[in-house]
Amino acid sequence: MVNRSRTGKKILTLAYLVMVLHAANAQTYRIRDQWYVGAKVGMVSFFGDLSIHDFNPVSKFTDESDFAWGIIAGKGLNRVFDLKINLISGGMKGSNPAMDMYFSNRFSEISAGTAIDITRLIWPETISRFHITAELAFGGIRYRSIKYRKSDNSYLSSVGYTSSREISGSAKSAVVFPLGIGAGYMISNRWVISAELLYRLHNTDLLDSQIGSTGISDRYSFTSIGLVYILFPVRQTRDKADECPRW
Repeated sequence: MVNRSRTGKKILTLAYLVMVLHAANAQTYRIRDQWYVGAKVGMVSFFGDLSIHDFNPVSKFTDESDFAWGIIAGKGLNRVFDLKINLISGGMKGSNPAMDMYFSNRFSEISAGTAIDITRLIWPETISRFHITAELAFGGIRYRSIKYRKSDNSYLSSVGYTSSREISGSAKSAVVFPLGIGAGYMISNRWVISAELLYRLHNTDLLDSQIGSTGISDRYSFTSIGLVYILFPVRQTRDKADECPRW
């Protein structure tokens, strides 16, 4: 409970800083400007009781990561801040040979949050097609998970599945706090190539259908690349930096 309280305070502090920074950069776009949509694909990496490669990126991607895809929609508020919604669907997997267990799950996540253009905060007058962003969001996840014995593939436990992996009852729900960094390159006034690495703080310990003894909730990250289409770009002028959304 103490860890969750501290996490909540950190989130509130970050949200307060976002509001202060927004007030300092209050020259907003028009209502119709800088709306955008996009799609992304990537890998979800699991961190929890049934993972052992948390400090080995190569093994983490090959052994404890699974495919996911997502869609986004958002609006640039000004040259520094965006508001956006993310929808992600995919799977997770992991194992712990010492515990003789492995798991897999399927999940969907929706979140809403803000992106802060670090490049433009540091260099306000920069003219660049490449941008680095800080990402902060709040959302929810629904998932179903199943766990097996590693030595003989026998069923151990599940959340939202039967022992034969048939859907049973409702999916488990939980709160998530996505935090991380993004980057993008604007290839035209409408198209942006994007990349993200966002870590998810999570308020339950059943993503792997295994309740641990540490009191630390399961976590996961989503590393993705994507393509963003700007519906109504801000009109360009020769003395104005290229407008680029935060995705």
